[in-house]
Amino acid sequence: ISLKRIRIAIEISVLFEPLNMVLHTGYHSDYYREKKYEWRKVFIEKLAELKEFAEELNLILSLENTFEPDSEFFKEVLKNIEGVFWCFDPAHARVFSKENEITWLNTLYSWLKEIHCHDNNGEVEFHLNRITAKSGNQTYHIKVDLSSLIKKTVMALAPLSYPGTQVNISIT
Repeated sequence: ISLKRIRIAIEISVLFEPLNMVLHTGYHSDYYREKKYEWRKVFIEKLAELKEFAEELNLILSLENTFEPDSEFFKEVLKNIEGVFWCFDPAHARVFSKENEITWLNTLYSWLKEIHCHDNNGEVEFHLNRITAKSGNQTYHIKVDLSSLIKKTVMALAPLSYPGTQVNISIT
């Protein structure tokens, strides 16, 4: 059922002409702790099928790190399927992984396609719309106006987009 739903999502997504579609792996240590390598083997087989389907529709697939225990576990998936890329979520690496964000980046940089940025407290996943900075004993929280940030980012990237790509922004 999961594969069928992802295929449907891929079919629908191409209507919007995306450059890249990001998927989570679905791995979670609470469910697959003892069988993580067996899980990964099956996942690689099924992802290869999805990648072929996506390619037929001219869609690129990327995997976002979520609950994977370390970058090497994730790397084995990317190594085994040429043409699938990585969406780096440093906040997920910080909260859910046994490794820090820099280790993830150093290990998987050659597959990097996209970065998903948000803030958390390093212990719990909040998807905060603020940036936390520390200086000495002081902690600063900078609230991010996401609508403004998204609009500025898209406008900055628009000239770099592929020929024929249209950028329409409507933020309220």
